Amino acid sequence: MANWNELFKDKSLVIAEPNPNFVEFFEDLTKRVKLERVIDLGCGTGRHSLYMADKGFYVHAIDEAETALEHLRMASGDRNIKISRFSLGDLSGIDEKYDLGVCVNVLGHGKISELERMFGEIDRVIVKGGSLFLIVTPARFIDYVRLPGTVEIEKNSYLGIDAPDGDIVHHFYSEEELRSLLKNYDDVRISVVKEFSPFLKKDVEHCIVIAKK
Repeated sequence: MANWNELFKDKSLVIAEPNPNFVEFFEDLTKRVKLERVIDLGCGTGRHSLYMADKGFYVHAIDEAETALEHLRMASGDRNIKISRFSLGDLSGIDEKYDLGVCVNVLGHGKISELERMFGEIDRVIVKGGSLFLIVTPARFIDYVRLPGTVEIEKNSYLGIDAPDGDIVHHFYSEEELRSLLKNYDDVRISVVKEFSPFLKKDVEHCIVIAKK
């Protein structure tokens, strides 16, 4: 079973630069909307948290891997970043509400019921009028990572894929499913982009999801 604390010790799997699609979105959003609080959901070692804090924003960075959070603590210096250990499936310890939630390549780990719970928890901490920026994997992503032993355990959920954490369940989304999970958001925009995956060492497709509540 893949262990995120161990995976984050592998420097080749740690991405330092913020995702350029997120940067473009964030630069545009902050020109139009006043943000007071942002939350980085599944922050890893903090590439997006550090970027947003450097732009002058208060950031709550959460992850369940202590190894990643320790890296961020050392890197954060005197930036305005609150760092907490939480699983996306249980954010009950968070009372604050946020104007923006950012979650990049995290909401694909788990069975459908687990992911539904994660989306529900994220929805709870985003204020009315707030926004989400998500990057997730589309249903056809399985074509990039299928192995002879890959097993589909439920619709679009797989075990044994070609990835560093391929021995845990991965779910790949249809557009219809994403819109259903984001039913509490008034404006949901979904686009598919190709970008280089340092994990797979090739260009792959991802879904960029921008939602306004």
